[in-house]
Amino acid sequence: MKGGIDRGFCFSYSLLSYRRKFLRTLWVIPVMSALLILALEVFIAADGGLPERAMRWLCYGLCILLQFLYAAQLIYNERRWRQEETARQLA
Repeated sequence: MKGGIDRGFCFSYSLLSYRRKFLRTLWVIPVMSALLILALEVFIAADGGLPERAMRWLCYGLCILLQFLYAAQLIYNERRWRQEETARQLA
């Protein structure tokens, strides 16, 4: 997104510049990971219906998958930010 919001508060992720998307993703990764693991542990403790061992592996697999997706999003936003920065410097 060329020329997104780069200063001040913006609630909408889609309106942010790639630099701000990168920074938001960077601080959201640990927060969301901790919340996801906490929620999954609570779900397991509340007897989610599957055997505990199978459920635990499923939950941890989901956490690992989400970490890869967050990492891909982080890399994509960083590359787009660098492209916009170099294009702005050349112009």
